[in-house]
Amino acid sequence: MNGQMQYNRGLNEPHLPRSALAVRVTAVMLLCFLGWRGISSLMK
Repeated sequence: MNGQMQYNRGLNEPHLPRSALAVRVTAVMLLCFLGWRGISSLMK
């Protein structure tokens, strides 16, 4: 149990809930999508 707690603490900060991590992942995916759209439009 203690090892699992330390593992979770290594993934994200202790004071951030799991939903904050999901929001961060969604933001990164959105940025990658917008960046890919911009690059593909520049190549045309």
